[in-house]
Parts: sequence; C-alpha cells; structure tokens
Amino acid sequence: STKLALLLALLLPSPAWAAWARVGAMLVSNNGTGGTTWTTAVLSNTLDKGNVGVCVIAKDETGAGTTDGDNVQITAVNDSVGNVWNKATEFDNMQTSTAADGAIVGIWWTVATVDLTTAGTLTISFSASTTRKAITCDEYTIGAGKVVSLAAGSNGLANDAADPGSMTDATGVSQEH
Repeated sequence: STKLALLLALLLPSPAWAAWARVGAMLVSNNGTGGTTWTTAVLSNTLDKGNVGVCVIAKDETGAGTTDGDNVQITAVNDSVGNVWNKATEFDNMQTSTAADGAIVGIWWTVATVDLTTAGTLTISFSASTTRKAITCDEYTIGAGKVVSLAAGSNGLANDAADPGSMTDATGVSQEH
C-alpha cells in the first residue's frame, strides 16, 4: 500500500547516491574596491573539518581579451587556516577587450582538514585588478568513504543575445554531480 511504501522510505537508509547533505551558508559577501586580492569579512558559520566547502565567485571581467572560456582571471582561493582550495571551473563571458563589459564565474571547493571558524577569512586572488565581485559559500557533509573529484570534460557555453543552449554535463559519467 501507499502508506507502507512511505513508512519504508522514511525508515530505510538513504540511497547510495545521497552522499551529500547541505549544512548551510557559510559566507555571502560582495565588494566594490579595486585590487588583485580580496580578503572577505568574517564567515557566518564554521566550516567543520571533514566537510566540503563550495564557493561561487562572480566578478566583472578585466578586459583581458575576447575569448569565452577559462581565462584564469580567478587565480587562487586561500583561507586563514590553510585548507587547500581547488578550482572546479571558471567561465569567462568576454564581450570585448574593454574591462567590465563581460562577466566571470568560478567555483572553488575544499574538503576541510582544519575547522575554518567564524573568525576566519577567505582571500581570493585575481589576475588583474578587479573592482566589482561577489562570493557565496556553502558547507556540505559528505558520506563516509565518499570522495570529491572533478569529472572529465567541460560544459561551458556562451549564448550572447540568444536562447540558452544545452548545459548538460558532457562527462558521460552517470553519477551525482
């Protein structure tokens, strides 16, 4: 019966693909001061050792060309306790070689080896002086024995003045992403 199926769904362990759970936001900030580095204010929640921190960084592009894709305009993310942050992806939607007429977004992540407390900071480095930028970071738990890895392939796509095209993950791997 439907009631039995619902009861079993509530009592049985989560399926194997449910290895991640969102803990919550740990940082939301923006900044309008120019510079090649940006150190964020105090975090709103602690990133606990063993959990995954994921940050999405957005910024104006700095006029470094007209080629869409990863132009390495976000060069590093570091925290005040020494966790290693990894670049998952960056996509630069370049319009012209004039600064600030396109947009950049990058995703960076870490599996914390040290608690990053609310007294901690993140420092983001850029390839050129950047004025307008924003960041949002979330914390996730990860199931025992699970790993964080980057899938092969890419799916960056710019559709200037057109309907959006497919953003299907082009890895050919069928798993939780």
